[in-house]
Amino acid sequence: METTEYTQSAGIFHYDGLSCLRNAYAHNSCSACLDICAFEAFSIQRKKLKLDPALCTACGGCVGVCPTNSLYLLADTLEKYAKKLLDEQEAELTCTGGNSCLARFSSQDLISLSLQTQKSFTCNLSLCENCEINRENKLLEFIQTSIGEANLLLSSMGENQIDITYKTKEAKVSRRAFFKSLVNPTTQEKFVHRSDTFKTLLKENLKEDVFIDEKVSFIHFKKIEDSCTNCGECIEFCPTKALSFSSDKTKILFQNGKCIGCGICEDICKSDSIKETQKRVNLVEFAYNKAEVLITHDIRICKLCKCAFSYKEGEVLCQRCKTFELEHKGIFTLACEM
Repeated sequence: METTEYTQSAGIFHYDGLSCLRNAYAHNSCSACLDICAFEAFSIQRKKLKLDPALCTACGGCVGVCPTNSLYLLADTLEKYAKKLLDEQEAELTCTGGNSCLARFSSQDLISLSLQTQKSFTCNLSLCENCEINRENKLLEFIQTSIGEANLLLSSMGENQIDITYKTKEAKVSRRAFFKSLVNPTTQEKFVHRSDTFKTLLKENLKEDVFIDEKVSFIHFKKIEDSCTNCGECIEFCPTKALSFSSDKTKILFQNGKCIGCGICEDICKSDSIKETQKRVNLVEFAYNKAEVLITHDIRICKLCKCAFSYKEGEVLCQRCKTFELEHKGIFTLACEM
């Protein structure tokens, strides 16, 4: 089947069901788009995320919260906004003039725009508080958080800061007029994944190690406790391949540059060994997807079943054989012992 069969759309807004975490793993609980949508255009049906085109206004308010880029607006690329900022003497991002909601930008997007333009710009939030799609202030809070996080990284790198203004600015074009002005929007390409653009720009601008001690929403770290059995299910189910085996299968490697914090590895682990943790962020290691060893296993051959397993201590028996021997020890009793 073609990917297009799994794509739902409402005007220029598109939802790629194949990229969605809720569809990739039935037990994943990601609800970012459901929580932020003011019109309840998303719903869970048969454990899958569905879009109701009749309810969706294509405002783009949910685009920035999606960790897998499953939600996007056609003809609405980062490159378009970068050109706009470069062309303006007083560079400003705003939802007026028929542009999509500023919540369309994640903190990574804002950093990318700053690094790409090498120019200071302002986010105008004057219309956010009373906007019809900003219910319970969710969109405004997301925008403010994204700007704050973007400035944290930009400051650490010695780059220009993003300003915020609440100075009233009237819209020049209605949203409906903006949509009608688009000619064949379906012929436009979807923008490049924000993480790819962001990391490329980081590599171009980082000349040395840059450390951040604060928690960053899009950078995640994992740890694995000794109870790990080396079953490999966390690796198999990781949607971004952030977890992997070493060539000899004795080590589990982790790349924080690939992790999106979906929690699937933690949920799938039967021994409850893998956990989210917090560490000092090195932006260079993040940008280049540097791998770290989370755990090293002592692989031995079970003396009964002759299968390889992660040896902990005691007799050289795998857990399966230990369990079987414990549960059926009566079978192995000799007649002279009875």
